[in-house]
Amino acid sequence: MRIGFDRTRFNGLYSINPERNRIKYYPTKIASASEDLSVMKVFEDSFGRIWLGLMGGLGILNKETGLIQQVQCEPLNEHSHIISGITEDVFRTIWVSTWGGLYQIDPLTLKAELITLDPFKHESTGSNTIWDIHIDSIQQIWLTTWQGLVQYNMESKRILRFTHNPFNLYSINDNKTFKLFEDNQGLLWITTAKGLARIQLYSNKLYFLGLNTNLQDYSNFSLRAV
Repeated sequence: MRIGFDRTRFNGLYSINPERNRIKYYPTKIASASEDLSVMKVFEDSFGRIWLGLMGGLGILNKETGLIQQVQCEPLNEHSHIISGITEDVFRTIWVSTWGGLYQIDPLTLKAELITLDPFKHESTGSNTIWDIHIDSIQQIWLTTWQGLVQYNMESKRILRFTHNPFNLYSINDNKTFKLFEDNQGLLWITTAKGLARIQLYSNKLYFLGLNTNLQDYSNFSLRAV
């Protein structure tokens, strides 16, 4: 287990070994002192590399020296330095969600490619600000935005957007989506500004939690974690 902290208070990363009850401190540092080392996301890939999502960009931690190797998410834009999520597909490609869009990173060259999400097309995210990312069990990428839930097919590169439709009881309950979680029954759970929704991965059927279920209706609550 690894925990990141804001640099203004703890300045670094902590690794916790629950079996030995030990904590190891990594005083993370990079060449430019102007970069923000506030750690927002921590992800370990299949090569054992520790990826850090910082408020000032993306990096890979050298566990021996504590130094961070910066990975440039190019082309840059105003908010691409704010990392909201890091994950990996079965081909070991790294996918990074930011407040400035979605990036695909080659695991060997570390070259980043911005995935074009045209906000003017119907089948698009409608927003470059991504709050969370998840690759499901059938290798589809899901993104949460404030303009709906987005599905990205890595093979066909097709983008689908699920938005609220007041005339459809089975549409997502709100366009502001936050966090994603996949359970072991093939259901993807999504927190929204008006509660909780779930989608059947194999059929793309959306259900609003509380509708035709025995569960409590959370439609009046903005949920930020699941």
